[in-house]
Amino acid sequence: MGNNISIIIPTLNEEEYFPRLLDSLRSCIDFYDEIIIVDGGSKDKTLEIASKFPKAKTFVYKEGHEYGARNFGSLKAKGKYLLFLDADVIVQPSCFDLIMRELKENPDLACLCLTENPIEGKLLVRIEWGLYNLLRLLLSKLPGKLKRFLSSGDFILIRKDVFERIGRFKVEINGDGLLGKTLLQKGFKCKLLDGHRHLQVSCRRSLYCGFQEYNKHYLYTLENYLPKINMKNIKRISWKKAISIHKLP
Repeated sequence: MGNNISIIIPTLNEEEYFPRLLDSLRSCIDFYDEIIIVDGGSKDKTLEIASKFPKAKTFVYKEGHEYGARNFGSLKAKGKYLLFLDADVIVQPSCFDLIMRELKENPDLACLCLTENPIEGKLLVRIEWGLYNLLRLLLSKLPGKLKRFLSSGDFILIRKDVFERIGRFKVEINGDGLLGKTLLQKGFKCKLLDGHRHLQVSCRRSLYCGFQEYNKHYLYTLENYLPKINMKNIKRISWKKAISIHKLP
């Protein structure tokens, strides 16, 4: 048996990266109870790969953005805790040891996120990623209303009852970031930990778009730092770009 944890992974044409995640989860199989895979209509071997994995339940959801797929997966999950992962991450066994320790020491914890370490990418990308994660960690330790909890879809562990109480993910381009913002506003206990030894993530989007276009696309995340900034126009442009950036072949 696991630890009342349901893993939820949205996929779309992930045959290149998905096996790496599943291989990493195979070594931690006793830590979780089920994997909910919500596929957006893959044309490659993603579903075939998923069907062979133990504890995996596969669903096809073609009705919207990845955050709609994550919400759909949460409805199928049975665990007390939901662990949302992107399909292009690698989870080390130590990651689940860290999770269980935090849940034991903080029984009132509503949400736990980890920073990530890029698997590949040029030096400039790695430096930027490191600085971004440092900023996330620093902002998460600020007092009171200054605190920022910058949640990322790469890794979000959240109590299912809390997830339902806040209305799940907003189905928009910044759904993962707004989740953390909503949790803080509603007074839930959230924690961000340094995960560079526990969680790796692909830099494929920066490789695909190029450094400049990649950063222009993610300008919408500024609303996670600045409470009163209006990102409506930027988010509209980013949403259109997401068709090619978030749905890579």
